[in-house]
Amino acid sequence: MVPFPGRDLLGDAYAAEPVAVVVDRSGGDADAVVSGLQARGWTVRRVDLSGSPAAFDGETTELESVLAQHLQGRVDLCVSLLDGDTWDAGVRQVAETILVAKHAHAALTETAEAGSRAGFVTVTRLDGGVGLRGGRPAAEALAGGVGGVVKTLAREATGVFCRALDVDPDVDRDDFVAALLGEIADAATDTAEVGVDVAGARWTVVPGEFRFAVAQREEIGGDVPDIGVDAGDTLVVTGGARGVTALCVRALAQHTEAAFVLLGRTALADEPSWARGVTDSELKAAAIEDITAGGERPTPREVERRYRDQIAQREIRATIEAVRRAGAEADYIAVDVTDSDAVSTALAPLRDRITGVVHGAGVLADAYLTDKTGDEIHRVFQTKLTGLRTVLDVLDATIRCATWCCSRPSPVCSAMRARRTTRRRTRRCAGSRRAGSGSAPTATSRRSTGARGTAGWTTSTPAVCGCWIPRSVPRRSSSSSARSAPTTCARWWVRTSRCRQETRARWPQLGRGNLLGRRREPPRGGATHVMRGAAFTSRVNQLRLAGARLPARACSYVPAPLDSGAWRNQG
Repeated sequence: MVPFPGRDLLGDAYAAEPVAVVVDRSGGDADAVVSGLQARGWTVRRVDLSGSPAAFDGETTELESVLAQHLQGRVDLCVSLLDGDTWDAGVRQVAETILVAKHAHAALTETAEAGSRAGFVTVTRLDGGVGLRGGRPAAEALAGGVGGVVKTLAREATGVFCRALDVDPDVDRDDFVAALLGEIADAATDTAEVGVDVAGARWTVVPGEFRFAVAQREEIGGDVPDIGVDAGDTLVVTGGARGVTALCVRALAQHTEAAFVLLGRTALADEPSWARGVTDSELKAAAIEDITAGGERPTPREVERRYRDQIAQREIRATIEAVRRAGAEADYIAVDVTDSDAVSTALAPLRDRITGVVHGAGVLADAYLTDKTGDEIHRVFQTKLTGLRTVLDVLDATIRCATWCCSRPSPVCSAMRARRTTRRRTRRCAGSRRAGSGSAPTATSRRSTGARGTAGWTTSTPAVCGCWIPRSVPRRSSSSSARSAPTTCARWWVRTSRCRQETRARWPQLGRGNLLGRRREPPRGGATHVMRGAAFTSRVNQLRLAGARLPARACSYVPAPLDSGAWRNQG
């Protein structure tokens, strides 16, 4: 936290006769905020969510209906007040705030485009330091996760004034209302989180736009100071056998002799005969052969399931081997961290010797705010927040250190990352408490800032090769390809009548036209489709599994630098 200068107030920030929507859970603070706004000439629509279920279960039909009703028409300001004092209440209120932002997005954007200020503000009473001073219990501090929602909306609705305000609970009610009324009229628009302490001083995490410090290459892998974990410690790592968390475990094993207990959902079993000795790249073909040998017809779903299961198990074995090779102990337990009984049973024999937790288990369900559903929010929070609570409830009396694996969007906050940002921000607040207590349009790339490309097209630098990819092609075939200029290109020649009909039916705009330089029609009248390697391979496999007859030369994948022109003469 760093000191933040006083407010520079805008006298006419909002339009005449402004309208505010206040979402609250009843209480004196909410009444005072409504009265304060009305005294300033605001028309206030109040949404009382005090009757919401005790725990968030993903069922949001009634809630979203109420929000849609109050957040339609003109809205100049949306204020969401949070006061959760239990774990379930904190999780529920943060989830509800995501849905409030979802339904406020359109009305606030319309107001901003009309030329006046539109604001979205969340209000908490944690510690005057946006939940990072460690002055409240972990359960109460979960409400600090709304900072992630605010930063996400600021990215997706760039014309809307967004702020997460936290006021010290010892500030009296009149000063609290005055602080809120001052913040909504603040001229500074580049600071998403502001805390107000008991003396009225303002604080923020980082003023202005966040910038990452760039580590020099010689600094990476240098001497590591004592991390406080030694041979007498045993760390439980959720989601620790795969992904980024597994890399963290490998690094820890190189610097400490502690033992690791890795928890994951994938059941670890002996490798089946059809996968033994088969490389990762050949697993799908081996799975197809095994299914066919059993007298069944392979389907893309079944082949993908078998492939992913074997890849996951191989990654788990590789992580365990790497940890043991570094000189540390490693055990793996297959368990769902959201199942309290299963976690308790699995960790009971080890409870007396476990001294730390690294929480990295998670589920991804990224989407723009306007596309979010209650079920997706529930699935993400269930693993990241409820899963964390489950493990801590089992081990809380024995652990002396805990770490949550964080994600990049929290400080910078890309679009489509509200749940990931919010869960990380929420865990950070909880941790501080625990420690303290047709014709192709011009294509543009969708970079990590989340900016939408023109009409949803995802290819970058079209002038290099003129290739483009339509909306109907899965965008998540390669996470890296959507963030950087393409370096390879692939051509798909469909020569059989069945494939040609299916391709033209799905992508009719690709059957004719000058898509590949001077050649106006592919050989033998087939349709041409240009796509990147992962999507190309996936689609070819789908066609083959569907029974399409694709001879070896029917599909030509030619990796080459786009500016070399070599691919234009292939096929």
